[in-house]
Amino acid sequence: ARLSSDSEITAMKSSGLSLYEIAKPVLVLAIIVFAANIIVTFYLYPWGNHNIKKLVLEASRTASASGIDEGVFYDRFKGATLYVDHIEPNTGEMQGIIIAKETPRGYNVFFAKKGILAQPDDSDSAYFRLIEGSVHRQDRNSKTYSTIDFSSYMLEMTLSESRAGVKATRSNKELYFDELFAKLTEIRSLGYNDAPFIIDLHKRITLPASILIFALIGIPLGIQKVRTARLTGFSISLGLVVAYYVLTTTFEALGNTGRLNPFLAVWGSDIVLALAGCVLFYQASVDKPVSALFSKTGRSMTKSA
Repeated sequence: ARLSSDSEITAMKSSGLSLYEIAKPVLVLAIIVFAANIIVTFYLYPWGNHNIKKLVLEASRTASASGIDEGVFYDRFKGATLYVDHIEPNTGEMQGIIIAKETPRGYNVFFAKKGILAQPDDSDSAYFRLIEGSVHRQDRNSKTYSTIDFSSYMLEMTLSESRAGVKATRSNKELYFDELFAKLTEIRSLGYNDAPFIIDLHKRITLPASILIFALIGIPLGIQKVRTARLTGFSISLGLVVAYYVLTTTFEALGNTGRLNPFLAVWGSDIVLALAGCVLFYQASVDKPVSALFSKTGRSMTKSA
């Protein structure tokens, strides 16, 4: 638009340069940005989403462990209550442990001289390694009571829903392209609705592809003769982004509900803008103003009405 407002486009065409030659730098830049966005959507996007979830999950687990105090009954594990007499500040080893854990058949009460808490990655559970203790079991069905001594015992404790934070399962946004394709194949073989997976898979390509389409449609719109290049360029860019967003969300909504083929749902906005870009680019290449196309279309619609 700046070149057009300064009559540089006219000078270029007068010197024998066609629109195709003028457009080469823009298209080359669009291809470079397209390649960079392919790397983002294929690798960095799922990597970032997965690591953010791991960070939130780790913060939740850390908060659960850090909330354990000496001489206080801790009831934030699901179906269990924990009491620790002493915690070594340097090693985190717990001493004088009592755990009351509810089971479908009754209660288990663990007494241990000492123990260590471990919380593995990608899990909403905590594992207590209890050392030198005993477990007292009460069976409400058989009305029996038993005691078992142990030298070492591994006990799994599930964090309550309010403390677990984020589920450790990976969503589509956290899967790499090949993993998402494998998941799509599995869902399809099981006979489930595969539309959301097809849309998520193809969006990894359609979003970068929109860069090439914006370049194609932006060139003929940008070289139109205008007085205020900066304001006009911003307005055109904003309008294109809004139009693309509206088309994309509309087609995706139709695809998710099964009213439109998933492939067309995810590629529909790109196809519409690509066709519009080809028409506008051809108009500009034969030195026909874009405004003439819109006015002609408007007259045709008026006559039809």
